[in-house]
Amino acid sequence: MTTIECPNHAGSLDCNPFCELCEGNQEYNPNDMVKCQAAECIEMLDKETYVEELGFCIDCQNAYFNDELDYATLERIN
Repeated sequence: MTTIECPNHAGSLDCNPFCELCEGNQEYNPNDMVKCQAAECIEMLDKETYVEELGFCIDCQNAYFNDELDYATLERIN
């Protein structure tokens, strides 16, 4: 199993179990799956894509940068 140092903590020991990527382990497997962080999205991403796309699937990332998602709640604005 290949693991990668968690970019949320950059090697510091301040990690906690609430970290979406490493869950307090300082490292994570890039092939593990995690949910898109947008509120209503159910898309699952591998953790490598999650890091590259700032926690969003491609559709939600486009919506976020096109001001179609509320910045505070990450819900769609209609």
